[in-house]
Amino acid sequence: VIMRCMKNWILLAAGLGGALGVIAGAAGAHALSLDPASQAGQTYGLAVTYLLLHRTALLAIALYRAQTRALGLPLNIAAA
Repeated sequence: VIMRCMKNWILLAAGLGGALGVIAGAAGAHALSLDPASQAGQTYGLAVTYLLLHRTALLAIALYRAQTRALGLPLNIAAA
């Protein structure tokens, strides 16, 4: 299982980033009791948003790599 995950390390990073983003968002909303209107609340919310956006980008890269492997295409344009 570990070797299969190492081949798909980008997908693993996307999954961990998504989980971390959800946990951080829940912690900010409930455990830390941050007011969304305060400067600290806005900064924290923006950080969680950026984390989840980066997770989405990693997921897109992982899906692209899986698709190019399935079709037998090169992984980068320069190799074509």
